[in-house]
Amino acid sequence: MFIQERQQRVLILLGILLLAVALRFLAIDGRGLWTDEVFSFDFARLSSLAIMTAAANDVHPPLYFLLLHFWMEIFGGSELSLRSLSVVFSVTSVYLVYRLGLVIFNKETAFIAALLLAVSKFSVVYAQEVRMYSVLLCFALLSSYFLFAWLQQQKTKHLVLYSVSSVLLLYTHVYALFIVCAQVIFVLSKFLFFGNSNRQLVRSWSLGMVAIGTLYIPWGLVLLSQMQSVGGDRAYLISWIKEPTLLNLAGVIASHAGGKWLLPLFLVLSAVGIVSCLTKESFGAGTSRLRLTEPDILKGIYFLCLVIVFSVIVPFIISKMRSPVFMDRYTIGALFAFCLLAALGLTRIRPKYFKIGVVTLVVMMSLYSWYSNHYLKRRLEGAREVIAQLTQQFAPNDIVVLCGGVGRIKEFMYYADKAGLSEKPLISILDDGTGHQQRQEILKRGAYKVSAGWISNIEELGEEYGRLWLVSAGDHCSTERATLEREHAAAQIMEYGGKFVVSTYPAL
Repeated sequence: MFIQERQQRVLILLGILLLAVALRFLAIDGRGLWTDEVFSFDFARLSSLAIMTAAANDVHPPLYFLLLHFWMEIFGGSELSLRSLSVVFSVTSVYLVYRLGLVIFNKETAFIAALLLAVSKFSVVYAQEVRMYSVLLCFALLSSYFLFAWLQQQKTKHLVLYSVSSVLLLYTHVYALFIVCAQVIFVLSKFLFFGNSNRQLVRSWSLGMVAIGTLYIPWGLVLLSQMQSVGGDRAYLISWIKEPTLLNLAGVIASHAGGKWLLPLFLVLSAVGIVSCLTKESFGAGTSRLRLTEPDILKGIYFLCLVIVFSVIVPFIISKMRSPVFMDRYTIGALFAFCLLAALGLTRIRPKYFKIGVVTLVVMMSLYSWYSNHYLKRRLEGAREVIAQLTQQFAPNDIVVLCGGVGRIKEFMYYADKAGLSEKPLISILDDGTGHQQRQEILKRGAYKVSAGWISNIEELGEEYGRLWLVSAGDHCSTERATLEREHAAAQIMEYGGKFVVSTYPAL
């Protein structure tokens, strides 16, 4: 009987994992790499030492870029291979939320939480990006799982694994600090208020925290330096983040739920789970005091609430009181807490057929949210499609003038390199005068640099080259394009997903 039940659990979990894999690989290359993804690619193709140096001059820790570096050495730098690393960590997270659900709740809650995470639009979106967010979620789950395993079994190996996974978490993203803080508050609360602690347990925990702190010192010093400099010469690294409003906070919570239509349902389910457990524990409805080796539902709820507060609410408050650092994707490390609380609420629904109906409704709404708000938008055109056009129509004596922000330029150059277009000495990049280091590095790659006043010397360009391809990102070069339109009618003008405008002018 036990073997049969175990086989059923394995089959159910395998089905959930296969669903997660299918959703994350579906149309994974439907859209070209965007700015942040190309930045990840540029970091990862550096040497390991250079990655550490570059990360110190950025805002993100180096672990993800190092992982991507070695991943690229094995699988290459195509869109599919680059994004597949995030898929691996995202699918692993689905398995880990199941394991964490078993530790702090029960197998029914664990299965439902895994299913919710498998179909979560928030998870699927960032599983298809060449960024560290799926890794952040995975290590947050791994660290939390080993924390509860150690608290329940008090085995040294679990404490060691917790310490290692926490260090990996901290070297993945700065928001990992909020998750570790939630864990620390939880353990301290347990020692001070929940009882069941002893000196040996406190001593072991202290040693683990000392180990984590010691191993984080190298990057902690870098982080302090970054915090001091982002208000000065490196302010542009976070200047694009705007001060959040309460509406933004609601939007972030909705992202965790899977969309604005799922938000009320997730909130109600979480409230049902919390209230039902509080009521049951308070009045002793058929349960005895839980031992340390058994799942403690109330402590689990308390921990999940701490994770949400520290990962979502605290960054929001910091952004209101000091510098804005609040972004929805940065909070993805708390996604498992939302899934587990909603799953707990679903398990409290009676009768059984009604519970199955609600679970089905939540899954279908999540899939629809993913399909309508993400899958259909994966076909937006961008730099990849621009390069495809240039590759087909580019003549030997043509010249390309590319202008835009550094991000759009990097997108263009990634696909230009792939197509061999950057090998030609005709790729020209317009310096719009921002002049920060990343832009200058890109400009050095062009064999022919056009100055900011190139439009006044357009006739000289025409003498040396044939057709002119003006590739502009957004509103960049709008004045120059208008000037060209007055004097030289464009042969064709193409727009690509609102990102790029390509104007082709005959020999001038």
